[in-house]
Amino acid sequence: MADELDRPDAAMKADPEGRPKGPGHFPEPVAWIAAMREKTGDDRSHEHLKPHRDPLFGTRDRFDVRVRDHSDDYR
Repeated sequence: MADELDRPDAAMKADPEGRPKGPGHFPEPVAWIAAMREKTGDDRSHEHLKPHRDPLFGTRDRFDVRVRDHSDDYR
């Protein structure tokens, strides 16, 4: 679950050519993912992440809603 947000996080921080809005365009989702990582730490084992289920799923769901509401930003 925690890995699902790694690729979008990296993509939102990147500054690929042709993206007029730039990497600073996504401060909220980047902050949500950072806060989730602060709570969960670096241990990605199932046993460690099990008690962090709410922040993991909450961050994922919040990000999904953001993508649906701003789909033109993620193309």
